[in-house]
Amino acid sequence: MSNKKDYYDVLGVSRDADDKQIKKAYRKLARKLHPDVSQEKGAQEKFKEINEAYEVLSDSQKRSAYDRLGHAAFDGSFAAGAGAGYGAGGFGSGGFSDPFDIFESFFGSRSPFGARSAGRADKIAGRDLLYPLEVDLADVIKGLQTEITYRRLKPCSACDGSGAAKGSTKKTCTKCQGQGQVRQIANSFFGTLSTVITCPECRGAGEIIEKPCSECKGKGRAAGAEKLTIKVPPGVETGHRVRFAGKGDAGEPGAASGDLFIQIKVKPSRIFNRRGADVILELPVTFTQAAIGDTIEVPVIDPKAKDGIGKTKVKIPAGITADTFIKLTAKGFPHLNRSGRGDELLQVKLQTPQKLSSQEKELWEKLSKVERQPKGLWEKVFG
Repeated sequence: MSNKKDYYDVLGVSRDADDKQIKKAYRKLARKLHPDVSQEKGAQEKFKEINEAYEVLSDSQKRSAYDRLGHAAFDGSFAAGAGAGYGAGGFGSGGFSDPFDIFESFFGSRSPFGARSAGRADKIAGRDLLYPLEVDLADVIKGLQTEITYRRLKPCSACDGSGAAKGSTKKTCTKCQGQGQVRQIANSFFGTLSTVITCPECRGAGEIIEKPCSECKGKGRAAGAEKLTIKVPPGVETGHRVRFAGKGDAGEPGAASGDLFIQIKVKPSRIFNRRGADVILELPVTFTQAAIGDTIEVPVIDPKAKDGIGKTKVKIPAGITADTFIKLTAKGFPHLNRSGRGDELLQVKLQTPQKLSSQEKELWEKLSKVERQPKGLWEKVFG
C-alpha cells in the first residue's frame, strides 16, 4: 500500500474541486514553498509533492484514473491485482512492473487514456526572484527608501515581448489547428488506441512566429538590469521579506511575471539585544548604587537621532538585586506594520570591584564592621 498522502489533501482541495480551484490552490502553495523563496523546513520535498499532485489532478484523464485506483494507478501496485487476466505472471511476467509501462513503451505516455484533454498548453509564468538586502539599526527604526539594481528577464524591448520581429505576425499552427495538441493513433494487440500529445510544431502555443525577433530569438524575453525604488517599513527583522508583485522574471508572452522578494538582514547592534520589538540592555551597577540607589543615563532607541540611538535618565531604586529588570515603556523598536513601540528592558548586572586602592579597601573594611551580616547557612538549616 502506498504511503503517499492523498493528492487532494496535499493541495488542500475537496474531491469535487474544479480545475480552477485546483490551479488556484497549487499556485498559492507553489509560491509559498518555492525553494528559492521558502526557508521552511522540508520545503523542497513539499514543493515536489505539490507538483506531483498537481500534475495528476490538473489532467482530466490522470485524475479520473487516480479517483478510481488511487496511487496504485501510477506506482505499480495495481499490477498484482490485474495480473490474473493476462497469464500467471500478470503484466510483470512480460518485463513491465507497472501496467501503464506497456502504454509508455508504445506511445511515450504512462496513461492509456492519453495526455491532457484538447486545448492549448498553459503559458509558463515568470520565476520569483530573491534579493538580499542588509540594513542597519537606523533603517530598522526609521524605515528605508532606496534604489536597488538587479538582473531579471524582461519583456524584449525590440518586439514588445511578442517574440515576433517588427512587421511580422503570428499564424495559426497548421499541424494542430491552433489547439496546441495533436492526437496520435497507434495499433497494438489491444486494438487501435489514440493519445493526445503537445504539438511538436508549435510546442503547445497554437501559433507559429513567421519571423522571430532577432534580439530575443522569438522567446519574447531578454535578460537585463532593472532599477527599482523600494521601501522597507520600520520594525523589520532578519529573515523578513518584502514582496514586490510582478517585479520578478517576465513570463512567456501572455503569461504573468514573477514577484521580487527583498530578503532582509539586520546588522547586529553593538549595544542592544533584540527580542521582537523589545530591547534588552545589560546595565552595569556598582554595589554602592545598588545599595543606596542612583540616577544614571542609559542609551535608548530614538527615531529622531541620526543613528537611531538616544539617551534618557533612569532611576535605580535602593536595594535593587542582580538580574532585576527595569522597564522603560515604549522605548524599544517600532512595531512592524502597526503603530507604537516595544519596551526597553534594563537587566541589572552588579559589578564586583576587581582592584581596590588603599583608601577604597579601608572604607570597605569599615563598612564590613558595621553592616548587618546575613543569616548564616547553618542557622537557616537548623533555625
